[in-house]
Amino acid sequence: MEYDFSEAINREGTSAIKQDMLSKLFGNEKAIPMWVADMDFATPKFIIDRLKQRLEHPILGYTYPDSDYHSAITNWMEKRHQWKINPSWISFAPGIVAGLNHAVQAFTSVGDKILVQTPVYHPFFYAVNNNRRQVVSNPLVYSENGYTINFQSFEKAIKNGVKLFILCNPHNPVGRVWQREELKTMAEICISNGVTIIADEIHADLIFYPHKHIPLASLSSEIASKTVTFGSASKSFNIAGLTSADAIIESNSLLEEYNKQLERNGTGH
Repeated sequence: MEYDFSEAINREGTSAIKQDMLSKLFGNEKAIPMWVADMDFATPKFIIDRLKQRLEHPILGYTYPDSDYHSAITNWMEKRHQWKINPSWISFAPGIVAGLNHAVQAFTSVGDKILVQTPVYHPFFYAVNNNRRQVVSNPLVYSENGYTINFQSFEKAIKNGVKLFILCNPHNPVGRVWQREELKTMAEICISNGVTIIADEIHADLIFYPHKHIPLASLSSEIASKTVTFGSASKSFNIAGLTSADAIIESNSLLEEYNKQLERNGTGH
């Protein structure tokens, strides 16, 4: 299937944040909106066609995650990332940012410390601060070869009472695709210190060859037992406005607690 990545599509009048909010946010409707991770490529035709097909039915009522929903996620993970998951591990999130907030609420208490690797996607901080938790920063190390992790400082930070680690894999905004040994080392440090890991893997499909995305929870059953993985088709196929994401949680206890938080927040349907 061929795609046109050269067509400039006018989004004015569609309530697009990056287009129709420019004057309000910056006082300049000609500003270049580079602060929003919202592509200007057309959503693939097969997605638009499927939405049109659904809209042929005149009732848009309540729905549930059916077998098509689960198979779309399980098949994609196995085909693209060689991660075989069970449909029973899958839960819902109304977007990754909402999912991060649910996870913070579900797995930590007010005042708890949560580790992030800076610089990082700014809603990570919102999810911590807005829920009255404490941000613990583990700055990535920059050199002419790109960004790396100082594992000594990472472990020191983890041992300082951290309850939760929010991993960005691949990392936004520095563009690092974490390698197997890097992921394994971070996970082992967290597990040995009783720290739960939240893996934001929304950019898993936007990888330049020869790099390859490795889902953290795919490394071992032990790592999977302490990991909550968030993913979504929103970045891969430019459908962020549909506000839909998935949480993959192999641990029964973590899954149960996460789903309880969905119910408490009224966002599980």
